[in-house]
Amino acid sequence: MKIVESKLKELIENCTIDIAYEYGEPSYSLEDEKKAILLADWNKFEDSFIQELEKSYAIEWFDEWITDYGSGKIYRTVGDSYSWEQSFRITEGGELITPDSDIEEWINNCEHTYDYGIETPRILPSFIKCEDLKGEGYTNIEDEKEIGLHPHMNDDPTKILQDLLPLYSSLLFQLSYSSQFSSGFIIWVK
Repeated sequence: MKIVESKLKELIENCTIDIAYEYGEPSYSLEDEKKAILLADWNKFEDSFIQELEKSYAIEWFDEWITDYGSGKIYRTVGDSYSWEQSFRITEGGELITPDSDIEEWINNCEHTYDYGIETPRILPSFIKCEDLKGEGYTNIEDEKEIGLHPHMNDDPTKILQDLLPLYSSLLFQLSYSSQFSSGFIIWVK
């Protein structure tokens, strides 16, 4: 195992393998006996090397995860089920917002205001708590909206922005569910 650890250290130093110490992704956790999570293009390595690594490390594909180097956590970039939702965002400035970020960061990234006009709708994840949004001065209006493949699932977020944004100083969309053929969302205003 010392030879494997030595080779691993070299591969991490030359950025062929990335390392993280915790899953930030909801419903994922590092097994107790694992030291860390290794991310790489595993097609580039021999099976025997990977099998040795798997004895002490969790193995993930580098192109399915993003690393928050500030926290050492990783988040999925590719869905693993029909109900999966992305738990991070990348801001226009290139910063990573995660479930560990403050509510203000999420609001700043997803807020729609009349000053900026009608733009591509951005949406808060479902794990943001209603109490937190209410604490920031937002009120939930209307019933849940749906967009999807069935005829009655035709609520258009861009049209909603056009209709409501002139009436409020700020508007937020929040994902309420995602499934194979549709997604639901809630509208918050200030």
